[in-house]
Amino acid sequence: MITREEDGYWIELHETVAVHHEEVFAALTTTAGLIRWFPVNVEIDLRPGGLIVFGWDATFKHRTSVAILDYDPGGTVVWDWCAAHHDIHAPLYWTVEPQVEEGS
Repeated sequence: MITREEDGYWIELHETVAVHHEEVFAALTTTAGLIRWFPVNVEIDLRPGGLIVFGWDATFKHRTSVAILDYDPGGTVVWDWCAAHHDIHAPLYWTVEPQVEEGS
């Protein structure tokens, strides 16, 4: 769903996957998890104020750095996302919640 608020546009996506919530959250917060679906390599300092460095090749010659704005090991991480170097930075909220019947 896309909504326009006073502070800008908000895009909200809810997706249920048949995987344990800890495994889904690890896919957003660990090197092994992130390289399963996004970059070739990752360096991560998992704390508010830390950085995730996405390596688009094995040697980090091509990379993107993203600040971690917030982190709650219970299931939320917020990245300072910017689609391109000239774009406006926007927080990207990832929240993973357990679903007893369906996974997370």
